[in-house]
Amino acid sequence: MAALTGAVAFGCNDSPTEPGSLALMADDYRILAPGDLIANRYSVEALYAMGARLALVSASQQLGSVKRWVIAQIFYRRDSQDMEKITERVRALTERREPWQRPIDFGVLENGHAFAIFTHQDGVDYSPLLMG
Repeated sequence: MAALTGAVAFGCNDSPTEPGSLALMADDYRILAPGDLIANRYSVEALYAMGARLALVSASQQLGSVKRWVIAQIFYRRDSQDMEKITERVRALTERREPWQRPIDFGVLENGHAFAIFTHQDGVDYSPLLMG
């Protein structure tokens, strides 16, 4: 299991005092940082929240002249047994009543971490997605 270590804010440089200065890390390797692309479509903007098994990040997708905001679940673990559980969980979420709780995209990052994408709605508390 990948354990979260060190700094977990977002960014790419070495200074923790500058905005966007740290990356989402697990076991001393970088999972994501601002500007990274998820599935070559969603640009990571900022860390939203962290839980025991996953993190939520805000991201955007450029659709022509329109920018669409999304919330991405990034799962820390990446072994095959966990991937089966994650896939089942994401499939179950597609049946949720609230549109913001239904994933609109799902896949695996190049580094092996699974992700699920949800539509962003202003004023919604996305912390229930941390139960992933």
